[in-house]
Amino acid sequence: MPYSASPLDPKAFPFVVLGNKVDMDGGNSRVVSEKKAADWCASNGNIPYFETSAKEDYNVDEAFFTIAKTVLANEHERDT
Repeated sequence: MPYSASPLDPKAFPFVVLGNKVDMDGGNSRVVSEKKAADWCASNGNIPYFETSAKEDYNVDEAFFTIAKTVLANEHERDT
């Protein structure tokens, strides 16, 4: 089920796309390929894309760090 957000300032909102559960069955049950997801992110404003596994703790921290860095950079730009 796709979700969407309607932030007040979409250009400043720290969107990321996560491909979760990459630890399951070697990726054989994927609905969307990594390439298709990455291509979509690239064509929609270079949204960061992460393949993640909460179970294996794979790329979870990196995704949240990217969000935090984006928020901090946007706050800094607004302050100057």
